[in-house]
Amino acid sequence: MSIKMHQYQVGKTTYPDAFQRGEFFKEIGVNYHLVFNLTTLAPQTVSLTASDASPASATVYHFQGQCGNNTGLTNMAGALGVVDMSSFDPIAQSLITKLGLNSSQFPLFILYNSVLSLGNSAVLDNCCVLGYHSSETFDVADPGQTYGVAEFEGRNQTLFGGTADISTMTHEVGEWINDPSGNNPVPGWGHIGQEPLCQNNLEVGDPLTGRLFLNTVLNGFTYHLQELAFYSWFFGGPSIGAGGLFSDNGSFRTDAGSVC
Repeated sequence: MSIKMHQYQVGKTTYPDAFQRGEFFKEIGVNYHLVFNLTTLAPQTVSLTASDASPASATVYHFQGQCGNNTGLTNMAGALGVVDMSSFDPIAQSLITKLGLNSSQFPLFILYNSVLSLGNSAVLDNCCVLGYHSSETFDVADPGQTYGVAEFEGRNQTLFGGTADISTMTHEVGEWINDPSGNNPVPGWGHIGQEPLCQNNLEVGDPLTGRLFLNTVLNGFTYHLQELAFYSWFFGGPSIGAGGLFSDNGSFRTDAGSVC
């Protein structure tokens, strides 16, 4: 698709490639390519025992008015599986081994009608994590095997506000590119997006979680991307990004400042 950032045409390319061009536009312009050789592997089935009793590693919730994976209940409550992330992550790592993947590849596990919790899944307040990215070593210089997890959100901003279809995927892939180890250091920032306190890594999606843009129609389906923050937002102006701004849809017109 052809992508324009702040009136700067960055090319007909993929969103991750376009974001990198826009993020460092004054340094690289369009003379850059981040090329993915995409492969879709067979669906992987993981069976977990769901429980409503604490503590639980997997729980099924039903939400009135929500479609998707309907259980046939008369109230038409859509089902949502919630899995404790500490239980799911070893499963993801075991699948990487099972499928014979290696550190030259970036496995992205796509979930549907399933999300993650931070701890006991039977406690609804622990929900909901829609995606994450991780690495084998968490070493900035050598992260080893990297991987990501993202839910395809079919409810389009109804159950999770500001989230639709591939927005979580674009969030996690954008962050993986900029911060594969999760420890790529930046000056402290926070009190914005999904970060109520402070953090100090180059997570380009977190400051703009929930901000969708550049809705793109392909094969009759409208996809929603998430806006991402430029490198300069974290490190301070003047911006080296497209248009001299600080995010790829221009929501950030100044840098993060020194709030942390």
